[in-house]
Formats: sequence, structure tokens, C-alpha cells
Amino acid sequence: MRLLLVFTLLLKISFVNAQVPSTDIYLYEISAKKDGIQLLNPKNITNRPGYDNQPFFFKGNIFFTSMVGSQTDIYQYDIKKGRIEQLTNTPESEYSATVMPGNEYFSVIRVEKDSSQRLWKFPLKGGTAELVLKSIKPVGYHAYLNDKQIALFVLGEPNTLQLANIDAEIADTITQNIGRSFHKIPKQESVSFVQKSTDGWTVKAVDGTGNITDIAPTLLNKEDLCWLPDGRLLMGNGPKLFLLDPNKTKEWIEVADLQKDGIKMFSRIAVSADGKYIAIVATE
Repeated sequence: MRLLLVFTLLLKISFVNAQVPSTDIYLYEISAKKDGIQLLNPKNITNRPGYDNQPFFFKGNIFFTSMVGSQTDIYQYDIKKGRIEQLTNTPESEYSATVMPGNEYFSVIRVEKDSSQRLWKFPLKGGTAELVLKSIKPVGYHAYLNDKQIALFVLGEPNTLQLANIDAEIADTITQNIGRSFHKIPKQESVSFVQKSTDGWTVKAVDGTGNITDIAPTLLNKEDLCWLPDGRLLMGNGPKLFLLDPNKTKEWIEVADLQKDGIKMFSRIAVSADGKYIAIVATE
């Protein structure tokens, strides 16, 4: 009986780990071109078997989620030094590190011991974690409009986009059937998200009043995107990167094919605030 229990446990652990894709984070330099951008000097900054995902730029570092065994913690990569440092080491799992307005804390989605998913924060200089929103769960993804308001992807049937007031700890449901890609829009107090419908998927923006506006159609059934500082959008499809300027067109233009770097498919992408770097999550 004991051997059977051990075998069952090992089988369960193997099954869980098999469900998590093996991914790496590639860092590129961005060179501006008249008709788009060029990606230069690729570097696999994680380069190991396992899950490394959800990059977020802050100053000269990239925050990311890394899974060792069956648990995830937050790490950061120093671009200048080429060095990785572990930022969290807890009994729980943390995902989606995002530096909060004010630059004193970074927030995470924490999967707690009872499987609750709530928003927590850690001091950037190190210290004890604190809850940001106690009663709102299960949270999947988040992005800040300003220091008081936050857009939340709240899991459910269906998934919903909610706008929360951090001080009051209240949230209003704005829409449903959304994608996972939430991003602060440059120079606006708005967050972009992907609305999914049978008519097609659309990049939209929500402001602090809950007002929603259309930006552009996505690439077919794709939801991972990010913004360049000048207000242009980037999105991937397979190994290719596409660009769209929503102020000029609704058509995506191919700007890079990353097959030459050994990348067959990538998902999440992030761009540094100065527009000099892009991080790309590639499936191994």
C-alpha cells in the first residue's frame, strides 16, 4: 500500500509538471527603422529546462516568474551585469511581478496554500509581503492605470475584467470574455486588453471611468501583445513579430522572423520603458 501511494504521488507530480510548458526568455535590442523596428543581439537569459515566463521591465532589470520543481518564485535579470537574482522565496507560488506606481513595491499574483489567488506586494528593497486586495479573488493578471486604480483579470465562467480601487478595496465588473494580456498604455491612464468574441478578437482600452474604446483587431486568435513607448503595438504569431500603429492603420506588418534564432513559437512579450529592449517568451 505504501509503495502504491508513493507511486501515485510521483505520477501526480509528473502529470502536473507535464502540464507546464517549458519556456525561455530571450532578450533583444531594438533598433528603430523608418518603416518599423529591427531586433538585434538575441540572448537567451534563462536558458534552462523548465518554466520561465511573464517578463516585466523595471529600469535596468527584467522581473520574471520561474518554476523550480512545482513552485514558482520571482527573479530578476540585471541586463548590464547579465546576472539573475531571486527576489521571492516563499511556501506559496508567485506570478506576474509588476512594479507598482511610486516604485516602492512590486505586486504579484500569489497562489496561497488554500489555492486562493490574490494580489500581494513586496517592497523593492526587500521585506515582508502584504495583501493589496483582501477580498477580490481569484485574480489571474493585473495592470495599473494609476496609483489608485487597477485593472484585474478575474477568473470565472466567464473571465471578467474588473476595475478596482485599491484604497476602498472595491471592484466593478466592466466586461467579460477577455484575454490575459493587460498593459498600461503609454502616456495614458488606460489599460489595453483583448476582447474575445465570435466575430473576432479586438484590442481595446479601458480608462478609469470604465469607458471602453476599440483600438485594433488582433492577429487571428492571438492575445499576447505589448506597447512601444511611441504608442505602436507589437504582437507575435508563431516565430514572427508584427507591428501596428493604431493611429494610422488597422493592419499588422511583419517586422521580424525569429526562426533564424531557433525560435519556433513565442507568446508573451514586453518592451522596456525607453524602447531599447524587448523580452520574448519562447516555447522550447
